[in-house]
Amino acid sequence: PVTFEASGACIVSDGVAVRPIGSGTCTITVSQPGNGDWRPADAVTFTVRIGRGHQAIAVTPIDGAVVGEPLPLSATADSGLPVTFESSGPCRVIETDLVLDGAGLCAVTASQAGDIDWQAAEPVTLTVRVGRGRQAIDFDPIGESVVGESVPLNAEADSGLPVTFETSGPCSIVDGALVTEEAGICTVRASQPGDVDWAPAPDVALDVDFARSTQVIEFDPVPDTVFGADPLPLSAQSDSGLPVTFVTDGPCDVVDGGLASLGAGICSITASQPGDDLWSPAAEVRRVLRVARAAQEVTFDAIGPRLLGEQSFELEASASSGLPITYTASGPCAVEQ
Repeated sequence: PVTFEASGACIVSDGVAVRPIGSGTCTITVSQPGNGDWRPADAVTFTVRIGRGHQAIAVTPIDGAVVGEPLPLSATADSGLPVTFESSGPCRVIETDLVLDGAGLCAVTASQAGDIDWQAAEPVTLTVRVGRGRQAIDFDPIGESVVGESVPLNAEADSGLPVTFETSGPCSIVDGALVTEEAGICTVRASQPGDVDWAPAPDVALDVDFARSTQVIEFDPVPDTVFGADPLPLSAQSDSGLPVTFVTDGPCDVVDGGLASLGAGICSITASQPGDDLWSPAAEVRRVLRVARAAQEVTFDAIGPRLLGEQSFELEASASSGLPITYTASGPCAVEQ
């Protein structure tokens, strides 16, 4: 049998097959070592020029391309050499991902430039139709609100396109904030209609319950007084600006905006404000004062000298309070009732 040896850009496989392992010169030597009857034959050497191999690229098809959703790129060369990508149109190649920046036709070209053993592969180009991207709106929740409060609205579309707002119910949008002049449920709807690259986003609606505003009454203290004194001024205001009313209990009453005493004792006066469509009722404020008894004077006409045995005479006296006068006597006289 003859044996083969190879050097250079080839190897002997299975003893009889020569396999190229690269481009260049392959040297093949054929020999026969002889045996007991035959001397070794002279070796025969010949060379083979091995050229660079042909390679082809296989690219994985791309489906479902939409703006804003990167897609992986996959391609292989049968040479085992790495494949590179280039793009044109509304898309970019970042490492092994295809980034889709806009709707339309995107061309992706896979290439392999070859090396010392492999010729450059025929580039393979895929044309990808990029659809409009899917976008979503992130709408920040709105907490409890009250009438008269300006509530900021914060919503963003992940496309970066501007979001618009619409309202229904007792509210409106002023300078980008939600305002209302009436208590009730207000619905705010955030929307983004899309453009050439982005499909419309699903609307996001929030319900906001605007409660009536709270109000507080400021009621100035009311000093103690004396029965019969001039009415005391009453001063009470609500921070809502709504009118305050007064209710009394005890020997007093509100007359022409002042507190008049009707007798001595403990007087209680309560300031209240029942609210309206915009304001909830205020907490009542109560003031308590003591009405002291009034001082009075008795006027008693002077009595001249009298003689024993004279007829009885009338006594003339009056109290400044108007209350009835009672008389007592001491000495050699008596009061007849």
